[in-house]
Amino acid sequence: MSARRRSAGGPAWRGILLALVLGVGMCGVGPGAAWASTDRTLGEATGRSVIPVSLVATPVWADVVARMARMKEARPCTANTYGACPLREFQAALFRMGAQPRIRQLASVHRLVNAVRYVSDGDNYGRDDYWATPRQFFYRGGDCEDYAIAKMWALLQLGFHPASMKVLVLRHAGRGIDHAVLQVELDGSTYILDNEKARIGGPVLLQGFETIYGVSFGG
Repeated sequence: MSARRRSAGGPAWRGILLALVLGVGMCGVGPGAAWASTDRTLGEATGRSVIPVSLVATPVWADVVARMARMKEARPCTANTYGACPLREFQAALFRMGAQPRIRQLASVHRLVNAVRYVSDGDNYGRDDYWATPRQFFYRGGDCEDYAIAKMWALLQLGFHPASMKVLVLRHAGRGIDHAVLQVELDGSTYILDNEKARIGGPVLLQGFETIYGVSFGG
């Protein structure tokens, strides 16, 4: 895409991912139907704002979820621009966030992930659209959907419910530019985490964009 509680390090998020890939557990469907389109529209409300989100299951989402389920934190680290071991260092930061209030965790994850360098898929992988795992993202940088996926993965480790988060794929109504953000439901409010914004915000951040579809770990 061209536009720009304390459980960190534990195995729980990998179990969620594996259940989704296999089509069991939380999804409650067999493998053959695990990635069929849900063909539904949800109204996500905060006060008088409503964000219609059509949840679909795309091959690119299935692929990145499968690769995330195989991701290993303990693989040997090599130094790069972001430090000696960017993923492990980020997980240590997540661990230190464990006692923070949820809203502060949300803001902290947003800030730390946004600090990673923006790199287009063309420059990074030689293709127009590639959805990276968090490990790839922290080592190589990434574009808009990679920031959203890394934030979702981090919040999963902190204990946020999978069904409370969606990666939204957007299109700017005037410019025709595609973008992606993370939407999080917390304590009755909707928050948007956008790599192009320094702070988290509400649905007002989506003004000017059409929501094409969303992908989520939870049904």
